[in-house]
Amino acid sequence: MAGLLSEEQIETAKLTHKLVNQFRVIDSDMASQTIGVFLVVAMKGGEGVSMQEVKESLGIAQSSVSRNINLLCKTSRHMREGHNLLITYEDPMNRRQKLCKLSPKGILFLEGLVNAM
Repeated sequence: MAGLLSEEQIETAKLTHKLVNQFRVIDSDMASQTIGVFLVVAMKGGEGVSMQEVKESLGIAQSSVSRNINLLCKTSRHMREGHNLLITYEDPMNRRQKLCKLSPKGILFLEGLVNAM
């Protein structure tokens, strides 16, 4: 079995494992969908991201997007404490739509991910 993967593939696996573990520090049971939602929002670089954009980027149901965004906000569903990594707000151009972006804590967490690389 040795030698089936290149050094680059092994290093990529190690880096991915290290980054996933950073998310596990926040929540030991954090789902991959939740991690994906955070990363899609982070990729926008501070601009607001609509839930529709997150849905299309990840290919998941709108209900899953809403649930995962709520987990990453200050207060999650059922008024439980969330992770406070995202902020949601009303789109000023379309008041029926919500946008989300990284919170100050989310920006610090993202910086920690970058430093872990």
